[in-house]
Amino acid sequence: MPESVTEVLTALAVLAAETGPSLAPVGLDEQLAAVVATAQHLTGATAGSVALVDGGELVFRVATGPGAERITGVRIPVGRGIAGWAVSSGQAVALDDVSQDPRFARDVAEAIGYVPRGIVAVPLDTDDEILGVLELLDPAPGRLALSALSLLARQAALSVVTTRAFTDFGRLLFTAAATAVDGTDLARALRAAAAQAPAGRAEPASLAADLAALSRLGAEERETAHALLRTFLGYAAGRDR
Repeated sequence: MPESVTEVLTALAVLAAETGPSLAPVGLDEQLAAVVATAQHLTGATAGSVALVDGGELVFRVATGPGAERITGVRIPVGRGIAGWAVSSGQAVALDDVSQDPRFARDVAEAIGYVPRGIVAVPLDTDDEILGVLELLDPAPGRLALSALSLLARQAALSVVTTRAFTDFGRLLFTAAATAVDGTDLARALRAAAAQAPAGRAEPASLAADLAALSRLGAEERETAHALLRTFLGYAAGRDR
């Protein structure tokens, strides 16, 4: 393979590793914003937001209502404020008067220009981890439904998981392609990447390796594999209803 192509693929691998979020499907923020809007409509809240865990911090990805532009992009330590407490504890919390609660981060509220009286915070959780928090400010009296908000928070968490899987998949493809330019088989390179991936994050590489191996089969074998996959997906979709 020409050296220029090798250099390009290697550069792509470095770029993918450093800018993984840019590989995410367009629309994650839109999905999160839709969750916030639905929750706000459901509760009559004055404002709402979704913050995601990023290392040891919470990053506010989307927000609506007073102070939305100022809170979007703000980072606070995980565990700080009502939102941080919901993430750290994994429990939903609803407060009618935050001024009486020492967990309330008043300085953050004052910095964005809106100090609420009441707050509801629901963690975005999956079966494996907590990914962030859905927060609502000043919900209308009598309209709080934590069970419904928990469902919305779970939907937001699934959107995040899907995006991360796509990001990992793209990054691993670029990295494996760069590894394979020296003559290493692409499927082997992908399986090696899967073996080195952190626990719970190897599935995209393993899937990519299987797809790479499948592409080398004949047309008849590929069609049989596709038919089996379609049958399984139909079964799985029916079971989840």
